[in-house]
Amino acid sequence: MIVSYELLHELETVLLRDWFRRKLTVSDVLEYILWLRERATLAEIPATLTVEEVSPDPDDNYLYALGLAVAADLVSGDPHLLGLGKSGPVRVFSPREFIEELELTG
Repeated sequence: MIVSYELLHELETVLLRDWFRRKLTVSDVLEYILWLRERATLAEIPATLTVEEVSPDPDDNYLYALGLAVAADLVSGDPHLLGLGKSGPVRVFSPREFIEELELTG
C-alpha cells in the first residue's frame, strides 16, 4: 500500500466529517490514520511531475500523479477516478475489482 501525505490528509478530513461522527470517534479516525502512516509506504509526488487534467474532478488529479510517480495502479470507489479506466499508464480498480484481481493472480 502506497500513500502520500496529501492522501492521508484527505482521508482524515473526510473521516472527520459529521456523517462519520455517527460511526467513528475522532480518536478512532486519528488512530486509523496513524496506523496507515506506520504501515504503508509513504511516497511524495515530485514537484517536477505535472499531470494534465485527467479527472473530471480536479481534486483527484494528485492521486493519478501519485500513481504515475510510483508506477502503481489505484484502488478507489470514486466514480471520477473509476471513469479513467484501465488502459492508461495508471489503471484504476474498484475495491471489488482489486480483490478479484488478487484472487486471480494469488
